[in-house]
Order: sequence, then structure tokens, then C-alpha cells
Amino acid sequence: MNRAVRLEEPFKISLIDTDEPGINDEEVLVKVNFIGLCGTDLSSYKGTMPLVSYPRIPGHEIGATIIKKATRSLIAFLLVIL
Repeated sequence: MNRAVRLEEPFKISLIDTDEPGINDEEVLVKVNFIGLCGTDLSSYKGTMPLVSYPRIPGHEIGATIIKKATRSLIAFLLVIL
């Protein structure tokens, strides 16, 4: 079981439990150690970002450890998480 912060609506956040995601044969599974919140995340919290839907799990700037590697995944010096 994993935990995540979810933005339910502007100015309302909750801590939720989530299932561990599966990975396909070209992906890796990471454990998030640190996160950064950007201006878009802050605007989403304030309700001033028009293209945001709720509920949502904010954050895309992370420091993570790879905990599971698929058979065909390629590990490079730069890991991009979308």
C-alpha cells in the first residue's frame, strides 16, 4: 500500500492510500523520496488554474529510487517521469 496527497478541490487536500501500480515490460517502478511543488501545483491548490480537474494528485518534480525494473527497461543517466 502506498500513500499520496490528493487535492480534492481548491484549498482542500487529503492523505489517501493507493495500490502499488503495475509496470509493463519497458517501465520501472520508483519509490518517491522527495517532491517539489511548482507554480502550477500552487495555482491548482488555490483554484486559479483553469485547465485543472479535481480530484488530482499534484506534483511532477520528484527525487526517487528505482525499486523494480522490467525486463526490457533501459536505465539511463536521465530518468524522465511524466
